[in-house]
Amino acid sequence: MLPMVASRPRMRSLAELTAMVGLVLIELWLPLSPAYEPVRWSARGAVIILWTVSYRRWQTSPDDDLDQPGASRRAWLEALGATAMIAIFLVTWLATTSEPYEEVGSPLPGSASALLAWIARRFGLAALQQVVLQLFIWRLMRRIVRHEPTAVILAATLFGLFHLPSMALTIATFLGAVVWIGLFHRSRRLAPVIVSHALLAGLASVAVPERLFYEMHAGAVALQPLSTYRQLADPEIRSLLRDLTSATYFAHCGGTTEGYVAGLYHDILGRPATRDEIAEGSTAIESSITNNWPGPSSRAHLAKSLVTSDEAHLHHRSPRQTQLDIRPLPPKVHITADNLLGDDWYGAEQGWRWARGNQPTIFFQQIPAPRRGYLLELSGGARTPQTVTLEIDGQLLGELTFESFEPQTQRLAFDGALLSPTGEVQVRLRIRGDRVSDAEDPRPLGLGLRSLELTPLRFPSVAVTHHDDLYFLSGFSAAEQNLRWSQESSARLAYPLREVESPSYVFELLAGAFGKQRVEIRLNDHDVASWTIDGLTPTHHLIELDATLLRAGVNRIDLQLPDAKNTKSDPRRLGIAFVSARITPAVVAD
Repeated sequence: MLPMVASRPRMRSLAELTAMVGLVLIELWLPLSPAYEPVRWSARGAVIILWTVSYRRWQTSPDDDLDQPGASRRAWLEALGATAMIAIFLVTWLATTSEPYEEVGSPLPGSASALLAWIARRFGLAALQQVVLQLFIWRLMRRIVRHEPTAVILAATLFGLFHLPSMALTIATFLGAVVWIGLFHRSRRLAPVIVSHALLAGLASVAVPERLFYEMHAGAVALQPLSTYRQLADPEIRSLLRDLTSATYFAHCGGTTEGYVAGLYHDILGRPATRDEIAEGSTAIESSITNNWPGPSSRAHLAKSLVTSDEAHLHHRSPRQTQLDIRPLPPKVHITADNLLGDDWYGAEQGWRWARGNQPTIFFQQIPAPRRGYLLELSGGARTPQTVTLEIDGQLLGELTFESFEPQTQRLAFDGALLSPTGEVQVRLRIRGDRVSDAEDPRPLGLGLRSLELTPLRFPSVAVTHHDDLYFLSGFSAAEQNLRWSQESSARLAYPLREVESPSYVFELLAGAFGKQRVEIRLNDHDVASWTIDGLTPTHHLIELDATLLRAGVNRIDLQLPDAKNTKSDPRRLGIAFVSARITPAVVAD
């Protein structure tokens, strides 16, 4: 009978510990719904009753050691020393693992009352957790296991598991529990351990990125933002955020807070920010700077919220596919009639320069970027309709047509690989059309030139959107608030690609239509899709593309719109209401 009697305290301790673990799990993992609040409060009451009964039995039990507390000074010195060593290790670890936008020392609550409430909460939670750890979990585990080192490891493991789902937080609290149990075991003083816990928890809450410790949340509280935490831990998204919060990107957006906010919406969501969004984002950033939180962290909150937003993931859009092009571009070339260098032109006259013959040339300097697309804009007019075939350094670019003397700008896009590696660029215009003279000017004239402009194109971060003027080559109106109309029976846009590495891609068009419109899509002179768009509400249309149809550099997308038509109030031949288009690697299912 003696072994049986001796095992009763252990069995009772095991039952108490099991009951406590179950009640804590209910508190942690019960859904965060008002309907479950009565259950949660019942579990809390049961925890208090269970702990009280168990603690009183422990105080009167002859089987448990009731060592007197050790010296107070020694207990505090040991606790504060251990805390300092852990803090140094934590800061050193963060210095090697944190991103530049995850700065140690994020701001504490701004007002004094909020700061006091924050401190009180930290000490209250630390006291509660240490009471549970030291005076219940560890005490009962010692009785159940009867082997001190094993009891410490098991008690610390159980305490750490209460902090799931963050594995980093679980491991950290396991290690902390080992230290705190050791301190309490030596001194039997709870206050120094509580202070140590509160100080370390406070440091972790302001210094450890949310992707690691889930903002110190555990259980069901961490489940709702769990997707956000995991996205922020993704290496590709971390790389994107490094770019979005860099000084280079800030300068790329104009070096102003308003420009930065507008750039984030454009490059992450593929749409322009509203006035309210720019005002709200700018106010938040400026407020953080005012509160002595300068640098990348002052902009990181907005960038992270947009990257992980539901809107960023709608319609198969993934921030992991976002590739920013924020490096300085090659210089733009702007040539006017007054500073044109070339052959077979008459002299400049009132902002014009007329072609003397049928093959005039233009010379300029441009350092080539072979893997980048360029936009060439030719502004001019013609006495009679003129078709111009453009060649650059002897290679064909395409054809442009000038219908009248009214100045007009025509566009072509081409790959930078066509530019001479020496930087000496020659553009030849092969002009076809009747040349005429009149009483005022007896010269036989055809094409007149006002300017030539060569602009390097950035790679779209998410999509070519309706407000990205440089990508629209012909057949489109100017951008309106939420769309850009096609205004002819055909339209053309350029789509630069950094590289073509995936075996297949997806072309996606987001557009509405004037009535019901057939849209035939050609990509680099290959037919790829034929869709019908019905109604002004934008809808998504997708087609998978073979990678052989695409080019690194710049791609030409032609839209044939046989049903385009005008109205009594609008002389344009309206077809589709273009919102955005994008080409991305096809997602391969795991």
